[in-house]
Amino acid sequence: METTFTQKIPALPAWKVIWEMLRFRPWLWFIDLVSVSLIRFCWQVAPALIIKAFFDMVTGEAQLTFGIWAIVAFLAATWIGRVIASYGFYYADVPIFADMNTLLRRIFYAIS
Repeated sequence: METTFTQKIPALPAWKVIWEMLRFRPWLWFIDLVSVSLIRFCWQVAPALIIKAFFDMVTGEAQLTFGIWAIVAFLAATWIGRVIASYGFYYADVPIFADMNTLLRRIFYAIS
C-alpha cells in the first residue's frame, strides 16, 4: 500500500512534553503525586507492616506490643487513607489527562 503523505512531522522532545505538562497544571500534578504515593503506601506498605505486627504479636517476637484493637485501628486508618487518596487521585488525574490532548496539540503546533 502506498501513501501520498510527504510532509515531515517533527518529533516532540520528551523532556519538553513532560515539562509543559507539569507547568500546565502544577497543583493538580502535586495533588496527583501525593495521592498516588498515599495509594501505594496504603495498598502495599501499610498492610504488610500491619500483618508483620500481627504475626510478631502472635509469636511473641514483637518489640512493641500493640493490642489487637490497635491493629484494627491501623487497618481502619489504612482504609480511610485509601479512600481519601482515591478521591484526590480522581480529582487531579481525570482533569490532567482529559486536557492532555489539547496540551500536546498546542506543543506540537508551537514547534512545527
